[in-house]
Amino acid sequence: MEFNNFNYRVIEKIYNITKGNPRLAIMCAKLVLEENDIFVLYNVANIFENYYRKVFDEIEKLQRPMYLKVLGIISFLRVINNNELETFQKIHDIFEISKTEFWDIVYELNNQEIIDLYENQYAKFSDQSFQSYIFYKVFFEKEILDYGKLLVNFSNNFENYQLIIDSLNPTLANFNSKFIKDKLIKHYLYWTDCYNNNKLEILKVLKYFWFVEEKRTLEIIENEINRLPDAEVVNINFEIDTQKLYKSNYNNDINLEYFEILKQYKQSFCGFIKSLELMFHLLYKYPELYGWIVKFIKEELIFDRDSFDERYYFQILIFDFLIEKSKRNNKIIENLIFQISNTFLETSYRTGWNTGKNSFVMATIHLVLTEEVKKLRQNILEYIFKKFWNNQSKEKILIFLEKYTQPQGFEIIEEIYIFDSTIIIPFIRSNLDPNDFHQCKIVNDYIKFLEKGLQIKNM
Repeated sequence: MEFNNFNYRVIEKIYNITKGNPRLAIMCAKLVLEENDIFVLYNVANIFENYYRKVFDEIEKLQRPMYLKVLGIISFLRVINNNELETFQKIHDIFEISKTEFWDIVYELNNQEIIDLYENQYAKFSDQSFQSYIFYKVFFEKEILDYGKLLVNFSNNFENYQLIIDSLNPTLANFNSKFIKDKLIKHYLYWTDCYNNNKLEILKVLKYFWFVEEKRTLEIIENEINRLPDAEVVNINFEIDTQKLYKSNYNNDINLEYFEILKQYKQSFCGFIKSLELMFHLLYKYPELYGWIVKFIKEELIFDRDSFDERYYFQILIFDFLIEKSKRNNKIIENLIFQISNTFLETSYRTGWNTGKNSFVMATIHLVLTEEVKKLRQNILEYIFKKFWNNQSKEKILIFLEKYTQPQGFEIIEEIYIFDSTIIIPFIRSNLDPNDFHQCKIVNDYIKFLEKGLQIKNM
């Protein structure tokens, strides 16, 4: 069977599912070939059932539910240290398992080669795929353990929040995500009810579990923003250095916590526009948000490895949204467009993504001159050039053109800049003044950019 023709997405997805298990990898690869569709890998429950069911059935036949509870706890915590008394106290309080009983079962599971035991102190799964399978079966399909109680009792610090996310993400990615999300709703509601009088904790829940109830999360944030007093926005610092803005500056600022939740919707085809509307609604209540919005758009909404497959949906949508808003003579939005446009008119971008708990990949992403990219670039350029006869905007347009001839991307995609020239050159010919030294210099720099960078002659 031929596996050599898989693209990097299929290979990466199979690796993330199987975590180096060769037999599972072959089963996943066969499934992709049979169905000729990568999306079959987004619910591989049947493959896991075929591969691990025998082990799971044998454990169930022992009629010792506590075995599955112990396995479920280890699948969440990843590694259990025999000396961590606080952890075992929590396990006892939440799931009514004593430390002695827990370790007696661990020894038995180790003898059956289901759990690995290191130095008689550390218990963990050797097979990460089996760990994901057990987590899914114990907390969602069979509901042997109450996931809601786990959430409430293990969300007291960042490390535990990360445990929650690290255990849940592969489960959502590899099993029936709709089934899991439906199961999560009751836990999400229970969790938020437990923190009903602690706003910061509720916001933490919403940040990590916004996707469970997308609409409800947005409604909660909208209600909170509506309660805020209006602020004076005329003194917004448009020149703020966004490179100096870090999350460590949040300092439990409740407004920035609202913003952080809204940022999560960059992954949502349904809630993205509503989240943008709420961001700008929040801006008028909290003008200090302006720099954070610029940073977010330029760094997190920029093109990434998924943009081509998404047909540049989110990048087109953000500019459609901003341009429509600016029609109301909104100077804040207009200024924002000028600040982000050069970044979005690059043709290559450096991006990165996690491939595991302790691994990260960096790559250069190149734009492809699709009809969608043409539409986006045309919208940006035409919007900016229409502002030329506004004296307040003219200087910003000249600065924009200066930056355009000095692209910061890692590689220049010639055909894209050639496409742009069909819009820029007519603008130059019709609008720039040959008697203005500054404008002449800009035109000269643009000609040099075309000739040297793109080998275009006879403009």
